[in-house]
Amino acid sequence: MNIMGIDIDVGILVVLSFALIVLIFFVTMFFHKLLKKYRHRKIDLLKEQISDLQKENYIFRSKKISLEHRVADQTEFIHTLKRSVALLKEENGRLKVSEKKATDELIALKEHHRIFLSNLTVYPYLAAIQSDLETGYLKRYIKALDYGDSATRREKIATIREIRAETKAYLQKYKMYEYNLHYLLKLFPSLQDVLDVNYFELPEAVKDSKEIPTYDPIRDYLSKEEYQSLNESARNQLALDNYIRSHRKTKWQIGRDYELFVGWQYQKGGWHVDYYGSAMRLEDMGRDLILERDGRYLIVQCKYWSERKQIHEKHIFQLYGSLVCYSIEHCLPISSVVGIFVTSSSLSIMARKVAKVLHIQFKENYPIRDFPRIKCNIGRDSAGNKTHIYHLPMDQQYDQVKLLHPGEFLAFTVKEAEAMGFRRAYKWHPGNE
Repeated sequence: MNIMGIDIDVGILVVLSFALIVLIFFVTMFFHKLLKKYRHRKIDLLKEQISDLQKENYIFRSKKISLEHRVADQTEFIHTLKRSVALLKEENGRLKVSEKKATDELIALKEHHRIFLSNLTVYPYLAAIQSDLETGYLKRYIKALDYGDSATRREKIATIREIRAETKAYLQKYKMYEYNLHYLLKLFPSLQDVLDVNYFELPEAVKDSKEIPTYDPIRDYLSKEEYQSLNESARNQLALDNYIRSHRKTKWQIGRDYELFVGWQYQKGGWHVDYYGSAMRLEDMGRDLILERDGRYLIVQCKYWSERKQIHEKHIFQLYGSLVCYSIEHCLPISSVVGIFVTSSSLSIMARKVAKVLHIQFKENYPIRDFPRIKCNIGRDSAGNKTHIYHLPMDQQYDQVKLLHPGEFLAFTVKEAEAMGFRRAYKWHPGNE
């Protein structure tokens, strides 16, 4: 077969055609597979993209829901804030009213504070209030009568008002005295001891009596028969014994005996004892005993009280103040003067703490025991002659007598005093009454 001038065998042409067809087939199959593979890869990529988009869509929807919740919460929060703002405005209004009220109260409190700063203003203020309260019933009575138009009724009202005004004035004065007394007792607690004693039970010397009594005080401790039948020594001793055993002693005598007992205990320890409280009485400044030994000084305050009563801090403060005054008065270093509080009762917790801070020593529950009570004193008479006189606790000059000279001492019995050459004052001897 001649193709384009070339002779080609038909068989070869057929083979070539078949080969070409086969080649085209295989090329077609190759490209088909290649295309199929590419298409699968594209599908996988699309699937991955779809999956990613689905995930992103899920996340977006979750965020959307979350945002919706947050928006709802924020909306509720805004509503809550609005309600709170409204409440705050309302509260602010109430606070302004309260502030004005508090300001008024503060002004009133400042005025009360000014009044209470001094006893000179607070006592009249309190007295006026108290008197007003205690005469209030009269005001109510006046109000009960205050109706109608009657001359008799008006006269009664006027009379009651006058009575109320007068009663109020008296009550105000009474309360002033009461408050001032309480104030003085706070400043000078020892005054309570004086108030607890009947004036008529005080020794004559305390009442500044100028008279020399002719009545022998031992008669108060003896029967008439005993006084007349016994000799001088026996009746003096019996009177002393009865005095010691007596349950009729005044609070003044009990307190004085306690001071003497405490002083005696220190005297046995080598201290020089000045029974300052017994001698000075109301002017002792809280110094019942003043002790001295080797340049050291003790200021002792004694309180013989019931076990039920307690010593409070005001008594410790008074003793400390007296100690400081004593050191100043006598130009002594404060370190050389020690305060001691001796009592038959006990100190309160605060009193103990105050005593510790102020370095005040104290003895609690310190009982009284037997001690020599007869003061044997050496003096001189009007002619200048030396006298040896003993004094019993009930004698007028007992508290004024100080045992300062050699040969003077305290005796337990009359016999002991007389054995040392001492006698009782002549005015108590038979025939001198």
